Amino acid sequence: MTKQGAGAQHSMCGSASETKQRGQRVCEGENISCTVKKKKKKKKKKKKKKKKKKKKKKKKKKKKKKKKKKKKEVSELEEADTRRSGDAASPWKECDLQQHAANGPPLRLRLRRAPRGRRSSSWRIILRDILRVPRPSV
Repeated sequence: MTKQGAGAQHSMCGSASETKQRGQRVCEGENISCTVKKKKKKKKKKKKKKKKKKKKKKKKKKKKKKKKKKKKEVSELEEADTRRSGDAASPWKECDLQQHAANGPPLRLRLRRAPRGRRSSSWRIILRDILRVPRPSV
């Protein structure tokens, strides 16, 4: 039997000496029924780590595709420039109106495509170009 000196005081009898009997620690003092109760060590509380807030990503708005409107059949005078097609085509084109003038030099007009906001995609005659050229007498 081993003696352990100056341990924690027993909860029941108050003595500090103890012996081991059959694997159980028993008080060696007057009170034989007193079994040793070891003081439990207090567990240190772990500090909780603060969670970092994740930044929400802004969703990109999807651009709506514009539907292409079907072009109406255009007369010979208002035919689009066939050499360039798509966005590369210039909004301006020159038009020879000799067929409309009975006599005199051919009347050259500059026609401009209507702005995107308007529904009609026809070519528009720019008045200032008409005024520059002397109109042949019919």
